[in-house]
Amino acid sequence: MRPTAVTKRGDWLQVLEKPSSIGAWLLSTEDASSNKIQYHLNLLLDLISPKGQIISELKEAGYTVSISCYALTEHENVEGHIDSATIRRIADLDCNFWFDVYFDYTEFDEDQSESLIENASVD
Repeated sequence: MRPTAVTKRGDWLQVLEKPSSIGAWLLSTEDASSNKIQYHLNLLLDLISPKGQIISELKEAGYTVSISCYALTEHENVEGHIDSATIRRIADLDCNFWFDVYFDYTEFDEDQSESLIENASVD
């Protein structure tokens, strides 16, 4: 299996405008047909679940193994539901899991972007 991207400790992270504090081996789903996190998570789990033994060996060697989902969307609604079967698949790999969802404001002018940011922060 080939990674989509690799980051080494110290590599410059343009998005964060600072060097990376960790190394990372990354897989990505490019399928834009769904904005459901569970859909993309299952695509990734289909790839890595058969590698469970390798994941265990990496952990035994002292590596941290995490499943991290990052979604960049142009839509305001991204479904964050993850069912129990998917949670079990993650638990079977004994990995940490986290996800972030970001809204892509590049298609909006400055006034629209500020309005969306303000509306997103209202409780």
